[in-house]
Amino acid sequence: MPLILASQSTARAALLTAAGYAFVQEASGGLEPPAAPGESWETHLQTLAAAKARAVAARHSNDWVLGADTALWFEGACLGKAATAAAAEAMLIRLAGRKHTIATAVCLIAPAAKGSVARARRQGIARATIELRAWCPSKIHRYVSAARPFDCAGAYALQGGGASIVAAIRGDPSTVIGLPLTLVERLLQEAGFPRDMTIA
Repeated sequence: MPLILASQSTARAALLTAAGYAFVQEASGGLEPPAAPGESWETHLQTLAAAKARAVAARHSNDWVLGADTALWFEGACLGKAATAAAAEAMLIRLAGRKHTIATAVCLIAPAAKGSVARARRQGIARATIELRAWCPSKIHRYVSAARPFDCAGAYALQGGGASIVAAIRGDPSTVIGLPLTLVERLLQEAGFPRDMTIA
């Protein structure tokens, strides 16, 4: 009964590996459902994490599946990933010197119990408050050229040299990277994840 990370994110995989878990990665491959009318951004984030986990779990009835989704909240709106350097620079200029919230929702689906098709599901969400450095546009341009943060919510990263733009974090840094390890380990423990399936 292996653990499957329902994500192709190298950053999430690096966190899980460093925490001592043996796992495989598999993309969910499904379309992300749109937010329901009146649905809060955090509730929708949990819906997305659950959708990813369910899509992979449907193909692996005897495995543990872990799904996650990350979003950035600033001035009443969610900011996603930047597809281009220009979009990344515009986003970072908007965030420079100001605080924002990053949340990562996690969904864990356990294998079906013997003789049953029902599968236990546990969910949670972790939050962190981040303040970026008040860099000028030219310095932000150099940052984007060097870090190329196009796969990250908010167009910046903590891994590698990406953390250079971050002035302060209040919360678990792994939440910002995309897989809050304290939350993940609690969900695994509560669900009865076998200790012998870790590598450390």
